[in-house]
Amino acid sequence: MATSKQLDVTLRGEIKQLEVKIEQIRSDLARDLKDLEYRMTLKLGTMMVVAVGAMATLVKLL
Repeated sequence: MATSKQLDVTLRGEIKQLEVKIEQIRSDLARDLKDLEYRMTLKLGTMMVVAVGAMATLVKLL
């Protein structure tokens, strides 16, 4: 049967492993959000270029 000291050491080890996993997930999330921000910026820029082109075409036609 495990002693209180052994259980304490085991729990501390498991807590440390969980902290490492949480930090890794946090890091992955930050990277994914940065990637999403980049893609959204590109899409917004593309939409703005298309909108300006459409407005210029309409001004020339009308």
